[in-house]
Amino acid sequence: MLVFQPTSQMVKCDPRNGKYMAVVPSLPWPTNRFSFVDWCPTGFKVGINYQAPTVVPGGDLAKVPRAVCMLANTTAIAEAWARLDHKFDLMYASVLLSTDLASLEKDYEEVAADSVKDEEAEY
Repeated sequence: MLVFQPTSQMVKCDPRNGKYMAVVPSLPWPTNRFSFVDWCPTGFKVGINYQAPTVVPGGDLAKVPRAVCMLANTTAIAEAWARLDHKFDLMYASVLLSTDLASLEKDYEEVAADSVKDEEAEY
């Protein structure tokens, strides 16, 4: 089925690299505890829309008579989280760098101001 292909995913990840899983509450909801099970019949939610999807003229989507949507929980999503985390780390590092540069600029301004005061005090 094309639903399982990496090119059909809304998030860029390869579902063949992960495991599909479902979470089942082991106790009533107010306890906030859960456990993993080996098999559960509710691991996938699949819907078929028999109405033809709207196609944008000149777009890259083909005109088809119906559409399918699958919602599943897979460990392959860790790939997307890893990419997002890496991008965040790069942005955070640039913020720290700009903070360091701003601090360095301020240090130079303070040193320059101190040297001007010292020169005025000498005369």
